[in-house]
Amino acid sequence: MGLGLGAVMVTLGPAGAVLVTADGAWHATAPEVPVVSTVGAGDSSVAGYILADVNGGDEAERLRTAMAYGSAAASLPGTTLPTPADLPEQAAVVTLALLSRGVCRCRGADPRARACPHTPAATGWRLPAAARDRLRH
Repeated sequence: MGLGLGAVMVTLGPAGAVLVTADGAWHATAPEVPVVSTVGAGDSSVAGYILADVNGGDEAERLRTAMAYGSAAASLPGTTLPTPADLPEQAAVVTLALLSRGVCRCRGADPRARACPHTPAATGWRLPAAARDRLRH
């Protein structure tokens, strides 16, 4: 078993979040919620990520759940912890940004193909400008 980080998630506030693993990178949009307090939103995002992970969620589901809990926390006063009833109805949109191993894990793709049809070069995908700006600061 290798040692080290298996995944890194960076929350970007209203610009969403980015998740990077050995298999690729994903970006999620932030659900639109009325922001009351951002205290604890990052911690709640981590809690959502862990919840999805222990329930067997893939990278996209872990990131989507992280965004739901972080957004819910931002819509609550002070340090109120979100419950499943507080989660926004609008789900985060998760986009595969990059496959780092060059082998697509999507359904229907030919793993023998020279290039994955979901790489940034093939799809023209770029990290949204708001997310790029947040990562620079």
